[in-house]
Amino acid sequence: MNCELMEVALYSGSFNPFHIGHLEVVKHLSRCFDKVYVVVSVQNPLKTTGADNFNERLENVKRVIKNENLTNVFVEDIEKNITPPYYTLKTLDALSLKYPFEIFSLCVGGDCVETFHKWHKWETILNSYGLIVIPRKGYDVKPAIAELKKQGEEPEYWHLTVLDIDVPEISSSEIREKLKNGEDVSHFLP
Repeated sequence: MNCELMEVALYSGSFNPFHIGHLEVVKHLSRCFDKVYVVVSVQNPLKTTGADNFNERLENVKRVIKNENLTNVFVEDIEKNITPPYYTLKTLDALSLKYPFEIFSLCVGGDCVETFHKWHKWETILNSYGLIVIPRKGYDVKPAIAELKKQGEEPEYWHLTVLDIDVPEISSSEIREKLKNGEDVSHFLP
């Protein structure tokens, strides 16, 4: 049995829809980690929408990753086997049980840092798994990280990294709004 530990990035989100910004993050992570798991969230506990088209979102992400031929990137549907609420810590713990020789780090967009203190057992995520932050235009992560450190206990033990990466400026909510208005969004979708 191979007992070599692998460094793995967990990139989780609603991906409603999965766009070129998401794909750029996945490509970058695939160059930095042994493996990348893209987890399509069933329902974000901090949002009131998102659970309605899980299978469609999942199949779309699978299609994009397959077309990109990213051999160390895997689309995981593990959340469909988790009892609600769908907390990220539950997802990380479930993946750790499923893949015991993999060391996970959670990857989030810079916009998530401002509300990370509202996540279920957020300090456990920072201590046990770690957080990789992808900068987003309009979100200064430095003050948000400083605020987290004020609220948390023993931040010197946290695993927290901010990547230096340029991601196309687009969000899924912007794409949904453009679609609602009948605008062409094909240039935002992989």
